[in-house]
Amino acid sequence: FMVEKDVNQGRVSIGLPTIDRYDPDWAAARVMNDILGGGGFTSRLVNRIRSDEGLAYSVNSRIEGGTYYAEPWRLVFQSKVRSVAYATELAMIEIRKMRDSLVTATELEASRNKFVESLPVQFETANAIAGGLAVEELTGRYEKDPSYYADYGKRLNAVTAADVRRVAARLLDPARMTVLMVGNSKDMMLGDDKHPASIKTLAGGDPKRLPLRDPLTMKSLAGNPN
Repeated sequence: FMVEKDVNQGRVSIGLPTIDRYDPDWAAARVMNDILGGGGFTSRLVNRIRSDEGLAYSVNSRIEGGTYYAEPWRLVFQSKVRSVAYATELAMIEIRKMRDSLVTATELEASRNKFVESLPVQFETANAIAGGLAVEELTGRYEKDPSYYADYGKRLNAVTAADVRRVAARLLDPARMTVLMVGNSKDMMLGDDKHPASIKTLAGGDPKRLPLRDPLTMKSLAGNPN
């Protein structure tokens, strides 16, 4: 999907529904996403799109693990309009690598350790402890999974490279992903002269055009009710 908007960069969002926080693959999904795009400068997407190619200042992927229903996995970045196609192609390449090959032992250990070692920060004060436990009670996780925090480190440290590849193959299906591009559509469609990447090729044809909408009323700013 493409939305025409006069902005200085192309803004890209890629997403699809995934899992809730009670899914048996939740720990592996967190590690997978952290290595792929959620871990800042240690993540593959940031290294490939920002550090190696200089195509975006910020690249980030998120998986929430819905409290009451499955929430989406999302990848977002901004790039120069002529670079949008190439940056999107690189993102899809990294997603496929995550599905098709094993992460390294270094990537796996660093990600697991980050999650486990950062847990105490959430409970630094009596107020934080009381608030955290209250949320567990109010949202129902204590009833469904009373050992969540007791087993937190054990579950994450049990995640293997094979688990990461399996959960990536399960959740990150490029054929099911929705891609939204916002910006100067003409320039985005032209692509970058230095690279053969094409939005038409990525989309399998022309992307569907959506009207720019008022964020409060969701009515089309172009006067088109659709």
